[in-house]
Amino acid sequence: MRVLAAHKYYWPKAGAETYLFALERLLTGAGHEVVPFAMADPANRPTPWAKHFVSPVEFRGRRGPGDLARAARVVYSLEARRKMGALLREAPPDVAHLHNIAHQLSPSILDALAARRVPIVQTMHDYKLLCPVYTFRSQGETCERCRGGRFWHVVERRCNAGSLPLSATNMVEAYVHALRRTYDRVHVFHCPSLFVLAKMLEFGVPRERLAFVPHFVDAAAFTPAFGGGRYAFFAGRLAEEKGVDVLLAAHAAVPGLELVIAGDGPRRAALETSLSEKQRGRVRFAGHLTGAAFDEAWAGAACLVLPSTWYEVRPMAIHEAYARGKPVVSSRLGSIPEIVEDGITGRLVPPGDPAALGEAMKELVDDGPRAEAMGRAGRALVETRYGPERHLESMLSVYAQAAARRAAA
Repeated sequence: MRVLAAHKYYWPKAGAETYLFALERLLTGAGHEVVPFAMADPANRPTPWAKHFVSPVEFRGRRGPGDLARAARVVYSLEARRKMGALLREAPPDVAHLHNIAHQLSPSILDALAARRVPIVQTMHDYKLLCPVYTFRSQGETCERCRGGRFWHVVERRCNAGSLPLSATNMVEAYVHALRRTYDRVHVFHCPSLFVLAKMLEFGVPRERLAFVPHFVDAAAFTPAFGGGRYAFFAGRLAEEKGVDVLLAAHAAVPGLELVIAGDGPRRAALETSLSEKQRGRVRFAGHLTGAAFDEAWAGAACLVLPSTWYEVRPMAIHEAYARGKPVVSSRLGSIPEIVEDGITGRLVPPGDPAALGEAMKELVDDGPRAEAMGRAGRALVETRYGPERHLESMLSVYAQAAARRAAA
């Protein structure tokens, strides 16, 4: 089988890319061919299909004469549609698996795929199809005001970074593709959590177009380091919805607690300057870690902390934490209660509650045997329920479902 995998990035940026490349390895290991389609970038992994990648574009922090062209590309990229068409002619796929395509690629590629009658699956890595700014977050709070096509709220509240032009672009994009029914071309939406599946149903997507398949981790690829951790560990993007402000507030209230923060993002500079004098010797911003440095940071941790304030789809970091033998302290929000069993594989706390978060972190840092027991329970969970073989079987079934729906249309 030849699978076309479309995603805006073809380098290991964050959780969506972790899944993209893990699934690619699964498919190629089983004898299938994967053809990528992405945006050109010097950081991309090498591939002979890069000649079809779309030209690079950056949206964050850019203002100037090119704004209108960038906005038009967000709504509908003629270049992406044309290059997708050329790729389809050279390498006709049996199925197209879309990941995050908004903005850098745009939904225009769905027209090219539909014209060739390609079965289409899309993984829900975020809520872009339901919320113009992906996250169900606005002005620091959970927001579902755009439900039912009321996309004007994104401009009214300037949901995209407080910017009127960016928010207006998101509004136009949402209305255009709602009116065109662009995403009706997707035959099956892959929902990594039951929470996402429930949200899609709430917003009117028929159940027969939804498939629940949780993410996976190859636990055998990790050597677990049970117990003995010295600090709480955060690994992820430093953005508002990840709750790192809450994490630092929780840390400030727990004397002696050490914290390591791995990752980068738009909030990093502000977060670093927000530290009090008493925190500075106990918090380390490690930046983006890879390889041995990342393994070492994990090994020294007592627990992974995910203080998210948005509806997490299904954090890949939780699966990795379990594979590494580490318990998880996280918000009781979105999909997380499906993965973290309070008191068994970690601790769940109310979102946005620094006191509860600090108490849970302190508990696992101070109580090594308890942290070890939770880490072992997490490892057993991913070994028995979230392995690669089961995931591959499930995704091949989803591809077959999409092909059947395409044939019946």
